[in-house]
Amino acid sequence: MSTKIQSADGSIAIHSDGCRPDFLEHLAAHQSFFVRSFAPDNEFLDYSETSLKRLDELVKVRKKTQQFSQAFVEGAIAYCGEVLRAQTGGKWYVQAWFSKVLGKTFYFPGIETPGGQRLDVSNAIEDELERSTDSRLYHRVRMLLPTAEFPVEKWKEHPLGNEMFPPL
Repeated sequence: MSTKIQSADGSIAIHSDGCRPDFLEHLAAHQSFFVRSFAPDNEFLDYSETSLKRLDELVKVRKKTQQFSQAFVEGAIAYCGEVLRAQTGGKWYVQAWFSKVLGKTFYFPGIETPGGQRLDVSNAIEDELERSTDSRLYHRVRMLLPTAEFPVEKWKEHPLGNEMFPPL
């Protein structure tokens, strides 16, 4: 879900709300809810990269008929994040961020690769579900994955490095 913030100059910024602080404690439940929500068409949801292509088709149909609940968004983050975790051999983390403007803390789950790169799963998936008229979950996840030209072990050499998401 997201929050619209209007600044003094009248411009509006959209801020991702992230997940509940106990997201990781309930990771399996989020994944299970998400997979069950697509029954009976959920036999293809096997946490493979290719399953995201079929998932895009189902999400696209749902976008036309309904808004997504927080539980659905958290389930999508859990599912897509688990695909990334399996592909990279990484581990889950939650980044806490305090907004002075809104006066509250937000929690953004992601995957940390063995090389220390943090993949911001939460913002990528929330953005795709809420702001796009189409569904491109497969492509958003692919964008987060390492490539042959830039494997995980070289990510610390990237100009942005870990500056975007420094450790807590």
